This record gives sequence, C-alpha cells and structure tokens, in this order.
Amino acid sequence: MTMQVRSSAGTAERRRIAVVCSAVCLCTLVCSFSEKSGARASARSKPSAGTTERFRFQVIDSENDFPVPGAEVSLSYLQKKGTNELRKETEVKTDQNGSADFPVLEAYKLAVSVTAKGYRSYWRWIRVESSKGLTRIRLERWAKSPK
Repeated sequence: MTMQVRSSAGTAERRRIAVVCSAVCLCTLVCSFSEKSGARASARSKPSAGTTERFRFQVIDSENDFPVPGAEVSLSYLQKKGTNELRKETEVKTDQNGSADFPVLEAYKLAVSVTAKGYRSYWRWIRVESSKGLTRIRLERWAKSPK
C-alpha cells in the first residue's frame, strides 16, 4: 500500500498566485477601458483625431537660469493609423540660447526627454493641448563629489 501526502502549502501558494494574476488582469482591463472611453470622449469634443502643432522647448540650468547649449532633446510621439498606434521619435540639439524647435507633427500623445553632459536626464509626458507656446525645461546638475 502506497501513501501519498500532499502539502497544503502548495495549494495555498497556488491560490495566492491565482488571486494576484486575477487582480493584475482586472486592473489591466479597467485601465485599458478607462483609457479608451477617455479617448472616445475627447474624440467627441474635438473634430479631429490628432492635433497639428509646433513644439518649442528651452533648456535652462536650474541653479542660474542660463541656457544649456548642445543638450539633446528627444520628442517621442504616438500617431493613430486606423486601429494601430505608430510610435515615432525625433531628436534635436539645443542652440546657443538653449532652444529646440521641432517641426510640425500630428500626434495625440507626446513625451519629451532631455540629456546634457553634467546634468541629470529629464523625461515627462506632455499634453498636446497645452504645449502651444514655449516650454521651459530646468535641468539639475549632477552633485559634485566632495574633495
């Protein structure tokens, strides 16, 4: 006669994993539904699906408000093409005034990132509606090591 012993710890662990997986799936569904319904609401209030704008940035030092020339400013954006989303990116270096000017583009979601030698990297989402004027980006210097 053979006796099989099963541990209840394995069953409890499987239950925990199932509960966590269910919670993650539920959160994913809720987030995607709310994002789609928000997109539908904004599409109803606006006649066009995307907005054509010119994006201008000025990169300055956070300590003294001087321009940061030669900083790399990248603009990542999403465009709708039918049911697909196309992710595109364009990059510009700032001029002597710390200015970066991007050509006209059609996008519904934007993110800007800035890198410059001696400064901390910068990244954030941008609202298409509120980025009509000049956007100032203040870069923080890396902390100097004590001597």
